[in-house]
Amino acid sequence: MGVRDMRRRPFLFALLVILSLSVSPLIAQHKVDGKSAHSFIKYLAADSLQGRKSGLAGGEKAAEWIAQKFKEFGLEPAGDKGTYFQHFTVSFFNIDGGVALKVISPVKAREFVYREDYRVARYSGGGKAAGELVFVGYGISEPDKEFDEYQGIDVKGKVVLILSGAPQNDYTRWKEESTPSYKVKTAVARGAKGVLFFPNPRETDRRRRYIRLDKEDYRTNFLVFSIEDRVLNFILKGTGKRLSLLQEEIDKELKPKSFPTGRKTELKARITFDPKRKTKNVLGKITGTHPELKEQVIVLGAHMDAQGVSVDKEVYNGADDNASGTAVVMEIARVMKLNDLRPKRTILFAAWAAEEQGLLGSRHYAEHPVFPVEKTVLNLNMDMVGLGDGKVRFSGYYFAPEMWKDITTTLSQQELDMVVPNRGGPGGSDHTPFLTRGVPAFFLFSTGSHPDYHQPEDDSHLIKPEILGLTCQVVYGVTEAIADMEKELIIADRLPRYLYRIANLVNLRSVALDDAIGQPEKFVDMGIDIQLTEINVSTFNQPPSIGDMLIHQIDSAFQKLSGKEVKGAVVTEPNQVSSNVRVPKTSFLLGIGEVPVIKGDLATLRMAHKMGARFLTLGKCDKVWVCAEKGLLEEGKKAIHTMNEIGMLIKLQDFSPRILKEVLAESKEPILVSKAKVLDEGQGTKIDEEDVKAITEKKGIIALALGPDDDLEVFIKQIEYLKKIEGLNSIAIYPLWRDGTGIEDVDQLFRLTIALKEKGYDDEEIEKILGGNFLQLLQKIIAPPRVEMAGRPF
Repeated sequence: MGVRDMRRRPFLFALLVILSLSVSPLIAQHKVDGKSAHSFIKYLAADSLQGRKSGLAGGEKAAEWIAQKFKEFGLEPAGDKGTYFQHFTVSFFNIDGGVALKVISPVKAREFVYREDYRVARYSGGGKAAGELVFVGYGISEPDKEFDEYQGIDVKGKVVLILSGAPQNDYTRWKEESTPSYKVKTAVARGAKGVLFFPNPRETDRRRRYIRLDKEDYRTNFLVFSIEDRVLNFILKGTGKRLSLLQEEIDKELKPKSFPTGRKTELKARITFDPKRKTKNVLGKITGTHPELKEQVIVLGAHMDAQGVSVDKEVYNGADDNASGTAVVMEIARVMKLNDLRPKRTILFAAWAAEEQGLLGSRHYAEHPVFPVEKTVLNLNMDMVGLGDGKVRFSGYYFAPEMWKDITTTLSQQELDMVVPNRGGPGGSDHTPFLTRGVPAFFLFSTGSHPDYHQPEDDSHLIKPEILGLTCQVVYGVTEAIADMEKELIIADRLPRYLYRIANLVNLRSVALDDAIGQPEKFVDMGIDIQLTEINVSTFNQPPSIGDMLIHQIDSAFQKLSGKEVKGAVVTEPNQVSSNVRVPKTSFLLGIGEVPVIKGDLATLRMAHKMGARFLTLGKCDKVWVCAEKGLLEEGKKAIHTMNEIGMLIKLQDFSPRILKEVLAESKEPILVSKAKVLDEGQGTKIDEEDVKAITEKKGIIALALGPDDDLEVFIKQIEYLKKIEGLNSIAIYPLWRDGTGIEDVDQLFRLTIALKEKGYDDEEIEKILGGNFLQLLQKIIAPPRVEMAGRPF
């Protein structure tokens, strides 16, 4: 080779480098493929894996196979000691079979059908239990509270029949005693051999109707079943007893109505319980390339487990739930490695174990993260993405609005049209352990029908590859774009922000009905979950009579504050709030703003309540019920008795010390004392310690007045003062905001949340203060009418 050729070498080399760099983006990129993802499901959802229950052979075999695939794709191991596995133990519980429930009456014996008529409670013991059935009401034994449903009743060697929930739905007074754990422990202590739980028909919160035991409740030979209507009906038939009447008498008199039924029962179940069963998550990663941003991580996750095999030996293959989500994670990992993706941030691919046993795999990771939670930018959780109508529900924007905005900028218009945004929230899947630690976490779920959810028919041949491909496409694009964003994506105070948003935020500063009707969307935009809304004299246009005025205004509220197109809904029962929050919509609680609205007429008061008004503001001198010189008048006392009787909340505001004491003396039910303070510092009407104790003894609420410029250190002193006297169950916040409607400066409540967290208040305490306590008060005061259910003669 000549000198000239030698001189050309560096030039040619440089040219080749430049060409390779410029051409590489033009090389066809591999695309995610729904059919490829479906091929993974065919293996995971095969009968040979026996339902992939974590802790059993099939579940562990699935984990091994996924790890092998991660290795084939070229993912780096992200588990323990250079492996793809993150090992941990679970409290493993399995119903192996041999389940039976028989009830023997003097007339005949009847065997009931598992799942249709009864269920074995998780962490029930196994074996056999036979004996007489004894009804013990709510199963509470508390002589110190003058309520012992076991007094004078012998249950030794017998099976007790227990109603779930709390007497009078009072979960404040009976917080511990209302739990299944307490009831089981009490039955064991009394010598019983087993428990049949029946769901409380008057319970408005569906979550409390389910029987959930803890692993600590497991006792080897103590059986715990939950039963349905047919079983209870058969037990009580011929006894002359009806559950509805028994429960009504217990709740009204708070006196036990326990009795031996004269029926016998036989319970059987084969159970496996292992408090330290080994299992594992599967973790692989693509390490980021940016010198600083690589320390941050995006977690793509899905649970790989299913429900195993039923007592009838049917295999729950879990193709849609959730081999589909696992397959999406795998397919994205496969294609990213094929494309030699080199993201700035690290991407972690996770197949979680034991989701069906209580989100145990993702929870273990969140408690023992490979990458610090504080450095986790985003979690995308895929669960049930194999069926539906061609769109993907993206749940979580409310809790991470900044991240959601970034996500939407990464999507094409076509992809945006495929995505259905949803408020989101904790519960139900593996995004929860991330979300509850402040990490932006989104739950992806294909919209439309999932008919075989938790059924043995959930098989791979029903899965739609095109739905898988859609989810893969959206998640791949979002992940790649977020991983490469240059800007800072981890915002300050993520955990307090979550606590603030998850709380049922209540604005106890009432707004006029006209203000609410004028702009209902404003309340949702400000994050207000429950808004007190008052009907006042000034809102009336002088219809012919006071009754007509109320009918007109309340009807207007229901018409204009509810409906599909309105970001609000008038509520009349506490349990309606949770469904509105999910939409999201603000729940408007209607009330009467002042006594002159009804001219002190009790018949009008009762009519307003029947139409939907749920509180009345009392305190000012109206010379009808309250007088500055004479205090609470006789008509005012009658009004309080009426409100107690019909279930209307008394909101005391702008009151004198005398009026407060007289209302407390007269009302048998708890009241809401608003715009208050308990120390000399602060804003609102001062309440002395004697009145504080009187309010809290009746389970009432003291709404502390918080101004937009208040020193939070000073304000928290009031909370600390009340906490020392009565705990935190009677505290709420009354905002004194500048804007006329009282919702413009909601950031002050967020700042309070940060300050409380810094002071060491736990998540539950903060949620109580921001709104949970008020919801408990509503539950007690305005719970729905107790009516006999058609078709339930017991």
